[in-house]
Amino acid sequence: MLIRMLTTAASPAGVYLAGAVVDLDDDAAQEFISGGYAQAVDSPIIEAAAMELPEETTVLSEAKKKAR
Repeated sequence: MLIRMLTTAASPAGVYLAGAVVDLDDDAAQEFISGGYAQAVDSPIIEAAAMELPEETTVLSEAKKKAR
């Protein structure tokens, strides 16, 4: 069952951050929901395609020499 965590929770099965959508077995999901720690997600989450980021470039300026 898909649920969206409303709070951060940790258990021996893992750590679930607030806002994360996780797929748990129905019993575990119902425990989080009934405790007010999560809400059920109606439809599956469709992940966006990975965006290709432009290559990072650095522009170095020449240091000015101090007048003596």
